[in-house]
Amino acid sequence: MAGIGIDIGSTATKAVVADPSGAIAFKLVIPTGFSSVEVAEQVRCSLACEGFGAGEMPVVIGNRRILQTIGHEP
Repeated sequence: MAGIGIDIGSTATKAVVADPSGAIAFKLVIPTGFSSVEVAEQVRCSLACEGFGAGEMPVVIGNRRILQTIGHEP
């Protein structure tokens, strides 16, 4: 199953896109900085520039305490 995983941590933000076979198609690691809102927009723009638009595949976001899936069921 293809999907996007995003982790906005206190020091670094990571994003990964897995293709339908589970192989990593794209990965991104950037400093979080002071604003999680700004870094989330940077991640969105980076994904869009690579051709991974919103709504195309499920997105999993989380931190150490929660995990949430956003997107459609296959």
